[in-house]
Amino acid sequence: MASREGDNNVSFALADLLHTVPLAIAKEAAAGSDFSDTLRTLLQRADERGIRSWVDTRLATTAAGEHPD
Repeated sequence: MASREGDNNVSFALADLLHTVPLAIAKEAAAGSDFSDTLRTLLQRADERGIRSWVDTRLATTAAGEHPD
């Protein structure tokens, strides 16, 4: 809500993208899944919101054990 009220489109897009991820991860964990459905959905939604590059960069730095700036 704060990003919408502050007219901060980037933070709104990120909040909108990520707010369902914890529940999706919990559901996949309970089912013994490899989380590929959650990742696929996350990337699809990032494409739709025009922030796929940001997500790809963060995933790559996290996988490499780096701390993003």
